Amino acid sequence: MIIFLSTQELAFRGNDESVDSDNQGNFKELAKFAATLDENFKKFTDPSHSSVFTGLSKTIQNDLIESTSKIIMQTIRAEINNATCFSWEIDETTDISCFSQMSIIFRFVHNVFDHIIEHLDQWDDISIREANGTEVSLLIPEGLKVLFHSLI
Repeated sequence: MIIFLSTQELAFRGNDESVDSDNQGNFKELAKFAATLDENFKKFTDPSHSSVFTGLSKTIQNDLIESTSKIIMQTIRAEINNATCFSWEIDETTDISCFSQMSIIFRFVHNVFDHIIEHLDQWDDISIREANGTEVSLLIPEGLKVLFHSLI
């Protein structure tokens, strides 16, 4: 469910996730559907089986997203380590409201399939309204230190 919602760029949570709501958000609605297909999953998610824990809270959703993200980053790290060559690109974009974001993109040649793979690693808010170019350039090494620490 996590990978499906992320791939489709769908929001996980809805505006009203109360029991009475007709639409409790994509994650919970998809979990309800999956529960109709798997009896064990239904026991895990059905509130009638447990009044305290259903496995669908926002904390559980965030934990699942974080765990999935770590697995994906480990896979990317392994692919980069096995690649014959790789490159990275840092880019910044500012929208009309002066909100700046920095992205880091990795490109490498996959050693088995022999084609170029590209991964967008992150979008970080780097909004600094009063910063000059020197101040912004000081942020890049710190960002790379954090990024490469997560890749090592």
